[in-house]
Amino acid sequence: MLMRMTSDDPECITRHLNVFFAQGGDGYVRSGGPGNRDMELTAWIREAAGNIRAEIYAEDNECLCDELYDNLMYGIEEPEGVVAYLYLAALQAIEMRGRLKKIEDILGDTYDIDRLRELVQADKEGRCVVLPCKGWLEIVFGEQEVFYGIDHDYAENPVREISVDSSDRCTWYNGWKTVVLKGYDENGLDWEFSPEDIGKTVFLTRAAAEKALEEMEGNGNG
Repeated sequence: MLMRMTSDDPECITRHLNVFFAQGGDGYVRSGGPGNRDMELTAWIREAAGNIRAEIYAEDNECLCDELYDNLMYGIEEPEGVVAYLYLAALQAIEMRGRLKKIEDILGDTYDIDRLRELVQADKEGRCVVLPCKGWLEIVFGEQEVFYGIDHDYAENPVREISVDSSDRCTWYNGWKTVVLKGYDENGLDWEFSPEDIGKTVFLTRAAAEKALEEMEGNGNG
């Protein structure tokens, strides 16, 4: 299990990828300015260059970037080269941090790389399904044995009670991509519906089905 590496906490400079970061489209250095204030990267680079007597001639940031890239040719044998490589490393750190932060904002504070690898591989092979009903597997294979479907062909009683308490309650099609629940209604007629239908035309309670039917009829969809 891995711990999150990105943080906006100014106290986490040494423990997280938190020194160089982007804000409003510009690069910044965490606590890099006077009084431990966050400082814009280009201003920080100019300060660093001055401290080690590296010559910088560009007056605006666009020309500064071009000059620093040109100064990479000096390597670490000249102060100008050291500053240029420092700037490039800071830009790469900002890019990597930003991309990782987006991922970790989704994964949370801890995550399992091996589990993620399994999920990605399953998705590539078409074995992952995004289901709209939270905990629907527990419902289908556990407590929920009866659903309530809306069928307008039954004018007198359009809300039908569907039993899925059978061996055919769940069938997988198309290489496990599509899930279809199978059952029968009060009249013994076969029903098939997908998890995507739950909350739309099939419901977990009769009350929810009747309420949805009233809304459909009120909108002229009956």
